[in-house]
Amino acid sequence: MRLNHVFLCCMLFAAYGLSGCKKKQHSDEFVLKFWNVRLNATNVVPALPGNGSSAYATLYLRDDYRLYYDIYFDSLAGLTPETVEIRMGNPLQNGNAAVLQLSGNFTGSKMKGDVAMPKEVADSLLKNPGYLVIASKTAPGGLVRGQLDRKILLAKDVSLTGDQVQPPVNTAATAKIYLRMTDDNTLFYAIDVKDLPANDQLMEAHVHNAGGSVLLKLATTATDYTQPLNTSVTGEALRALQQDPLYLDIHSTLAPAGLLRGTLR
Repeated sequence: MRLNHVFLCCMLFAAYGLSGCKKKQHSDEFVLKFWNVRLNATNVVPALPGNGSSAYATLYLRDDYRLYYDIYFDSLAGLTPETVEIRMGNPLQNGNAAVLQLSGNFTGSKMKGDVAMPKEVADSLLKNPGYLVIASKTAPGGLVRGQLDRKILLAKDVSLTGDQVQPPVNTAATAKIYLRMTDDNTLFYAIDVKDLPANDQLMEAHVHNAGGSVLLKLATTATDYTQPLNTSVTGEALRALQQDPLYLDIHSTLAPAGLLRGTLR
């Protein structure tokens, strides 16, 4: 049987195309995970006072466990970025050690490159909260930080003192409340109180609106302090937390009407 020459050419072209596809690596085509991260100085725990730095990072992990990244600062506040690390933890946790350090040097405000990511690290990041942090010699705890697993919509470190209470309370105690609101409507927070008199005991802590009404209860007993907590926030409380003038206060057995107070906005 004579083969049509057009049909024969088509068959040869198809065979050539298939042989080319076999040579192509699957890992050149498939991305396991893509991250687009906004990093801010306010996300660092605790935030460095006066640091207005912010940055963007895009990262993608291929199925051959190679991580590619492109990072640039849109505001650097006169500081020099150096180490770039991925650590495990929610928005208020500081990971004990880096699970991966991104190699490369900043050229001005930019850095790009790629690095091998161990499979166990990748598996952990795909299932658990983690964050990207960029540090410098002047900010070893973090120049900027951004979560990989969720976006941070609100980041505030609020200082509370007795003289902000109405009427003022004479006390040596002070406090810092760390707040991080994420895009899944979760408020992560921690309350750190220092120099509380030995004969006093912590009670409730709240977020109030400007008129004094309780918007959110942050703590009920002394066991709720000095540890990271989180709660779901919806409706009016969610809107107010992001927009309204608010204050926070802490109560104790010796000052049941309010021991410490600080302004959120």
